[in-house]
Amino acid sequence: MDPNQERTWPADALTYLERHHDLFLDRENQSGSATPTVDSDEYERALYGLRAALNGHSLHGYRCTRLTTVDIAHVLSKGTQLPNAAMLRRRIQD
Repeated sequence: MDPNQERTWPADALTYLERHHDLFLDRENQSGSATPTVDSDEYERALYGLRAALNGHSLHGYRCTRLTTVDIAHVLSKGTQLPNAAMLRRRIQD
């Protein structure tokens, strides 16, 4: 399933999304609004329903980043780590 290619999405997930299209769109459009128009319980139920529709499918995610030779050596020797200021400084200086 390619998230950018709707034709690759599972039919049951598409059907579910089409059925709840207005609810999800309304919720997105009200983002930051002082007076919500979408009932939060209804939205939560719809999210759980979407999760149920996707449960039988695999979704693979990829994160792309540019790693230098120094970065690769660091990952191989010390493993991955959460980004922090020291890590950013090291990457800039190397």
